[in-house]
Amino acid sequence: MIHTAIDASSCEGDRYKFLVAAIIQQGVNDMCYFRGDTRLGESQKLVKQQARHWIMCGDDPRGQRPWSFEWCCLMADRNPKRCRNAIRRRLGIKVEL
Repeated sequence: MIHTAIDASSCEGDRYKFLVAAIIQQGVNDMCYFRGDTRLGESQKLVKQQARHWIMCGDDPRGQRPWSFEWCCLMADRNPKRCRNAIRRRLGIKVEL
């Protein structure tokens, strides 16, 4: 598990915050689980690409679309830009999609 600014265990007392933080955490895990593995199957590549797009695309800047990365961050009381930057730094991603 990659620990970033979106650790589900930090959302104490509120089950909904815990749930959306866990969704974000799963997206991060999906994005980097197969990192560096050149033997990826097509379905594994698709999961990784979709997770990266969901996290990095920034297509819902106001967080108004349910289940977008931004919406999940806001529901978990996290700043989407800060979370995205923390993920980039942690994984060594230099540019957006």
